Amino acid sequence: MTDAFDVLRLEPTPVAPSAQFAAALRDRLTTALETPMTDAHNATPATPDLDVTQSVTPYLVVDGAAAAIDFYVAAFGAVEHHRLVGDDGRIGHAEIIIGNSRLMLADEYPDFGAIAPTTRGGTSTSFTVSAPNVDEVFPRALALGATEL
Repeated sequence: MTDAFDVLRLEPTPVAPSAQFAAALRDRLTTALETPMTDAHNATPATPDLDVTQSVTPYLVVDGAAAAIDFYVAAFGAVEHHRLVGDDGRIGHAEIIIGNSRLMLADEYPDFGAIAPTTRGGTSTSFTVSAPNVDEVFPRALALGATEL
């Protein structure tokens, strides 16, 4: 092929995953489906409210957001609400629900000042504050010393 885009013009060819990968995925999915999420207080299956809105929502910037989401799902029974993936494969924004709390996270985007603790050498957590009357709360926060970014 002389034109680099010729490969894009070819008919798609399905690729079968290796037997080892397929077996590992099948085992992981079976385990996940057989392990109910529970509410630690009354040990009943918990169904997360995907429409939950909080007044304060933590926003994490991490090195490896997809792996972090996988960890939160496996460790805490998190449910992924959505993720936005850029052309370069980085997660620009994702939201997960753990119990009745929403957590937002993204991969590093140094060009926008979004840097993980491993790069910064310290915390990179921020909080999103939702107020019922932003036109009243925002000016008051500025008057009390908040900084508008």
